Formats: sequence, structure tokens, C-alpha cells
Amino acid sequence: MDTSEKVIMGGIILGERTEDYRYVKTQHKIYTALIALLKKRAFDDITVRDLCQAAQVSRSGFYLHFVDKYDLVDSYGRDLVKMGMRLFYANRGNGLETLYTELLTLINEQGDLITLLLSRKGSVEIQNQIKNQLRQNAADNILPYYGIKNQSPVAQRYLIAMTTGAVLSILQEWLDSGKQESPAELVAVMQEQVMPTLQRSQFRL
Repeated sequence: MDTSEKVIMGGIILGERTEDYRYVKTQHKIYTALIALLKKRAFDDITVRDLCQAAQVSRSGFYLHFVDKYDLVDSYGRDLVKMGMRLFYANRGNGLETLYTELLTLINEQGDLITLLLSRKGSVEIQNQIKNQLRQNAADNILPYYGIKNQSPVAQRYLIAMTTGAVLSILQEWLDSGKQESPAELVAVMQEQVMPTLQRSQFRL
């Protein structure tokens, strides 16, 4: 997994490398504060003031790094999606099992922050970024897997929407239940049981 251009501290991606350790340390304190707050309340209920108090940084210190709380998670989400897309293109010829195992491993390695942001009370911004990545993956891999790439554009659009929603729901269930299965175990269940069931039903409701 290529993270050479990122600063990783405590399992959290902190963006591009910088020589100013104080800058990186402050950024890490803000992310750590976000984790602590997300364990107590929904993202929508957290304010910049809350983040500053929990991180013990000034508001000017916060705004040196981020425009607002949405920029905070958007910055993290962009870096996470970039890493996910690199994994996607690196593994797209290795089969769905390898691809999904690598992506779940990436999410698993991010620890509490990604778990909380992707939970049902987390950040809609992060979830939308993940959805967009899943939509692209569904168009490139899922539809051909089921042999329905030749469906009409309208049918493909709704099949992609249904598949994306299902995958995100499975991901959220995995995270909300404490990641009881390893990435490889979850992918095996999906490959050997869930996806064949969907294939046999041919997506009929």
C-alpha cells in the first residue's frame, strides 16, 4: 500500500508530508478530538468550538488547517479515496476477492476515525465520497461479473445504485458490529454466499 506521500500518525492519514512537525501534531490533535467527539454524538452535532476545546487548540489554529468541520472530513476523505483508487487500479485485474480484501484492509487500518465517519451517525460527506467510488467500481466490475453489462443505460443506473447501496450497508454493518470478521473473512462470505444468492435471483425483488 503506497502511503509514501502521506503523513500517517496513529493510523490517521494527515495529508501531504511537511517539515513542520508542529503543524502535523496540531492536525493530529484535531483528528483525535474528532474521534473522541464522534464516540459521544453525531457529526452534525459537533461544532468547530467543540473540536477546538477537545483538541486544546485555538480557533485560529484550527482555521490554519481547515476551513470548517466539513473541510476537515473532506480533506481526510479525499486522501482516503485517493488511496482506495490506487488500490482499485492496482488490483482490478486480480479479481473481485483480492480487490475487496485490499479495500477493506485499508479501511480496517484507519481505525476509529473511518469507523465513526462511515457509521450511520457519521459524516455524509465521507459516505458520499465512498459511494462515488463504489459506483465506479460497480460499473467497471460488478455489472460485467453478473453478465448484465448490456442492459439499457436506465437499468444499469438503477442496478449500480442498488449495488452501491447494498455494499455501503454491508460496510456499515461490518463497522457498526465491531468488525467481527477479518477483511478476508467478510469477502469470503460475500463471494461464496451473498453474491451467488443475488446472482441466482438475477436482482429480482
